[in-house]
Formats: sequence, C-alpha cells, structure tokens
Amino acid sequence: MKKNDIEVVWAILCGGSSVDSETNNISIYKVLEQITLTKGNGSVPTGPHLIPLQHEYVILLQRPDPVGKPKSYAMTMKLRGPDGEVVNEAPTPAHFESGKKRLRLRIQNASFPVTVPGEYRFEIWTEGEDTPRSSTPFVVIVK
Repeated sequence: MKKNDIEVVWAILCGGSSVDSETNNISIYKVLEQITLTKGNGSVPTGPHLIPLQHEYVILLQRPDPVGKPKSYAMTMKLRGPDGEVVNEAPTPAHFESGKKRLRLRIQNASFPVTVPGEYRFEIWTEGEDTPRSSTPFVVIVK
C-alpha cells in the first residue's frame, strides 16, 4: 500500500444493515460466513447458478490526510470462486467529501452466483494494485 493511499479499515458480509439518521451509526444484521444449500433434484447445477440470497458487503474506508478537498478512488469489488476465477465484478468508486476522512460503502445484492461448493471471496481492489485491499470469505456447502 502506498503511503498516500486509501485503507480498508474493515469489511463484512451480512444479510442487511441500517444507518441511524441522527448518529450515522450502522447496525449490521445476520453476519454471513457460510450457507448450506440442498440439492433439489439430486444434482448440482454446472456453471454459474443464481440463488436468491439478500446480502450486503459493508466496507469502511479511510483516506490519508489532508482531507480538506474532495477525493475519489477507483475501486472494484470482485467475487472470486473456489477455483480462483472471478465470478462477478463491479466498479465500486469511493467518493470522499471535503473534510471527511472515512467513508462507509454498502454494496447490496439480492442474489448470489454459485459455480461450485467451496470458499468464495469478496475482494476490494484499487486501481493499479496487484493484490486485493480486502478479502472476505464466504463458504457455500451443498448437501
């Protein structure tokens, strides 16, 4: 990480969250670490299969001083499957307002792409980096 670069303070996968309008505090509900799926007809679908799963990837970012000016960072959220391949990715720009050192992002989704059982990773990448800033595991079990 470069000295004058953005920092991922924490990132968590959950079923939902809410932000208090008076205090700006966040409440995080149903932290997700794994899900167990049952085979419907005795076989596991091949290739990406979207399952209904309401989830949020909540990220707290911090930028270096000085904070007197607005600043934007180009970031990408990648979902990596158990085989190491990227299953999904989306640009996730971070726009800091003037005077704000921290920024919280909530990436919401109503479905999850399953390719095979195993450990998936939600990753945050910044432009020009060769390693993710954050990597959060999520395990899919099929019985």
